Amino acid sequence: MENVKIQNVVTSATLNEKIDLERIATAVEDIEYEPEQFPGLVLRLEDPKTATLVFGSGKLVCTGAKSPEESRRAIYKIIDLLKKENTPIPDPQWQARWSGDGTKHTFEGKIAAPSIKNVRYVDEEPKKKDLKKDKVKHDKNTITFEGSAWEGQRGINFEAEGVLTFDIKQDSDYNPDFIFIGKNKTNPPEIPFELREQPTLSGLDSISPAREPRHIAGEDAGFFVWFRGPEIVVQNIVASADLGVELNLDAIVFGLPNCEYEPEQFPGLIYRLKKPKVVLLLFGSGKIVCTGAKTREDVENAIVEVRRALRKIGVKM
Repeated sequence: MENVKIQNVVTSATLNEKIDLERIATAVEDIEYEPEQFPGLVLRLEDPKTATLVFGSGKLVCTGAKSPEESRRAIYKIIDLLKKENTPIPDPQWQARWSGDGTKHTFEGKIAAPSIKNVRYVDEEPKKKDLKKDKVKHDKNTITFEGSAWEGQRGINFEAEGVLTFDIKQDSDYNPDFIFIGKNKTNPPEIPFELREQPTLSGLDSISPAREPRHIAGEDAGFFVWFRGPEIVVQNIVASADLGVELNLDAIVFGLPNCEYEPEQFPGLIYRLKKPKVVLLLFGSGKIVCTGAKTREDVENAIVEVRRALRKIGVKM
């Protein structure tokens, strides 16, 4: 796709924990911290090569990554560094619960991922005596379970890397109406939840993993999965591409809508798209810079759209 190259990804993370910048600046080497000039400190990594701004409020801003995945990896490295300096940040983990609604329900299934560790069973069921003991087994790649719930919930907490696959039955049946994967909005608002990776499901074809469960233990029956960890959001992707043809910007400015071109001030033509909502800089050489994207797909769709728009006004490509 037009030799698209991501030049920079800007990502923010919210830890919801106060950070003692003075102590971190004293304890960690190679930190830039001049509070008289800027309220945050700067932490630079070589792998991935990024710079992260750390603020006392618990907000992080990472720049310099070449992909969203690289940016996320940098943020988790910074979090590990902060935790080593006794900043109280909870370990990121997946939480899975099988929940009852006043009626006994049984659950069985398998959770798989490239890496699974630190599996812990959780029992929040008040009617334990009326139910069989749950069975949970796990190794480094899978968790299998057979469980039940009546008026509360039981489940597991675990850490995982990579895309998770869920194969879940409730009451011996695959029923997508009772499987919820996403954010749990009933938890306190100060605790952020996100999907670290987009999960997939086997055994079910009609479920949307983006669904956000609003379950209340003892009232809603179902199998609920969410991720508890830092709230990480891609704010901006800057990418470049080459259309492979020279562009007559003096002519194009009169044909394209929503564009600006003032060569005395800036050598590129500014073209604003509404969908995807990005800004494109077009240069006479045929080079393009895209900014404002949230995903690589946004960048690729924007380039497809600008090609279509240029052809429409007679530019041969």
